Amino acid sequence: MQTSNTFLYSAAATRRLLANATRTIQIREFFYVVWVWVKGQRPTFISKRRYKTEFVASRQRAARALQVISQHHGYFGIVYTVTSSQPAQPAYQVEVAGTHIACTCEDWANQIDRFGKAVCKHGYATLQHLGHETLAAYLNR
Repeated sequence: MQTSNTFLYSAAATRRLLANATRTIQIREFFYVVWVWVKGQRPTFISKRRYKTEFVASRQRAARALQVISQHHGYFGIVYTVTSSQPAQPAYQVEVAGTHIACTCEDWANQIDRFGKAVCKHGYATLQHLGHETLAAYLNR
């Protein structure tokens, strides 16, 4: 079962942080840092803050490849349809109502379950469509 910590401090996130796509990785979580061992290398520590920054940055990067194709008024706010440039990928609905951003994708639901708050790549694509590069920029408008 995946927990909030294994979701955030994952092997995939470690590979992105270390630019290492193929090697075996072991991860151990401590209070402020994550101990990382990559096969053939010396163990190292990575701060949890760096993981959290990468978690957001990876979704912001992925959002740049998405397109907001339509919008309509929903029950609480404006609903945007976000699609990928790849035709096989499904479209997702992102609802923006004040400071609340909700999406129909699994990543958004996983973040809500684990952290109680969420912004997925579709949410970031919608924010970029509205002219805001970050959630903080949107909230401070």
